[in-house]
Amino acid sequence: MEETKVATGLGMPCLTVSDVKKTEHLFVNLLGFEKVADNPEYKWMEFKAENGFCVGASEPGDRSMTPGSNATLTINVDNIEEAMAFLSSKGVNFTADVMEVPGHVKLVPFTDEDGNEFLLAQKLK
Repeated sequence: MEETKVATGLGMPCLTVSDVKKTEHLFVNLLGFEKVADNPEYKWMEFKAENGFCVGASEPGDRSMTPGSNATLTINVDNIEEAMAFLSSKGVNFTADVMEVPGHVKLVPFTDEDGNEFLLAQKLK
C-alpha cells in the first residue's frame, strides 16, 4: 500500500454558531480568552487562549454546517470545581457531573446556547 503524507499538522478548530456576539461573550467575558480577529462581513471571530491555542467561530451563512454540529473542544482550567461554580453562576449549562481519570484528568461537559459541546479539563499532577 502506497503511503502518502498530505497533512502537515492540525489547524484552528472552528465552531458554527447562531450568533458570534454571544460566542464572544462566552469566550472573552466568561472564559477569559482574547479576541484576535473579528470580521463582521463574514460573521467570523477568532479567540486565543492563554496557551496560544486559537478557536474560530462563525455563523452558518450559506454553508451546510448547522450550529451545534461540530467537534467537542476541551478548555483547560486549574480548578474544575471553581470554574464550574463561576460558569454556572453565569448561566452556563453543565450536562453531566465531573468525571475523573485518577492521576490524569478531571472532565466535565457543558454546552453553549447552540448546543455545541465543550469539556472543561483539569490536568491532575
